[in-house]
Amino acid sequence: MFVVAIVGCATAFFAATIGLVQTDIKKVLAYSTVSQLGYMFLACGVGAFSAGIFHLMTHAFFKALLFLAAGSVIHAMGGEQDMSRMGGLSKKIRWTYGTMLVATFAITGIPFFAGFFSKDASSSPHFRAKRAAPFLCLRPADGAAYLLLHVPAHLPDLQWQAAL
Repeated sequence: MFVVAIVGCATAFFAATIGLVQTDIKKVLAYSTVSQLGYMFLACGVGAFSAGIFHLMTHAFFKALLFLAAGSVIHAMGGEQDMSRMGGLSKKIRWTYGTMLVATFAITGIPFFAGFFSKDASSSPHFRAKRAAPFLCLRPADGAAYLLLHVPAHLPDLQWQAAL
């Protein structure tokens, strides 16, 4: 089980790290998903099986919302997926910006959103596991929080492409 926890921890960390340097909006979301899967394996590796499945279910819903919002952004940009060519979209597609922001709050674990409860259920057994290494308690998938805040943060700032 300890090996499963180590592999989950490494997966969460490396996937979030790789996602940070991506500019394609769908790749950022995909690497965030892999990072969250590592986090679920980490929970299962310390014996929190129900917490890992709970996080899997909550993750499915807020990640689906993020991919739907990303599809709306790509459509608004005329098929453009490169985030460096996006911007000003918070004013142009307000509903998409709002839904992406809510989904980002959920996945980052902001209190009273779904991710808060599932991440809390997943991380508390790390502290109780007597054989868990201290670094397992650092919640390595919180890099996904930065990763996903990276996406909506680019929407209002960058140059708006006249794709509409």
